[in-house]
Amino acid sequence: MEDNAPGHIHHYHDYPRERLGISKLIWPANSPDLNPIERIWMEMKDSIKNQLEIGADFTAAAVRHSIVNEWRNYPVDKINQHVLSMSRRIEACIADNGRNNFNF
Repeated sequence: MEDNAPGHIHHYHDYPRERLGISKLIWPANSPDLNPIERIWMEMKDSIKNQLEIGADFTAAAVRHSIVNEWRNYPVDKINQHVLSMSRRIEACIADNGRNNFNF
């Protein structure tokens, strides 16, 4: 899923997908963000922010350690829940006429 942002439109992004035989979903610009990874990033950012506020160690190494640690410890079950909620989120988006006035 890519939203046609400038970072997603370069042709070299297509090569790995083509090698693996994965089709690209057509995704309109300015559409509601339904990509499960966005919810995961948000949860991870909140956790990392809390860790850094508590420790107040803002060195690049400390931030990197927090990010790597958070990703390694992010529960696979939660990732699966986000991915498996995709059809419900798409249905909610369709019911909302393509807008993003629903919560998941």
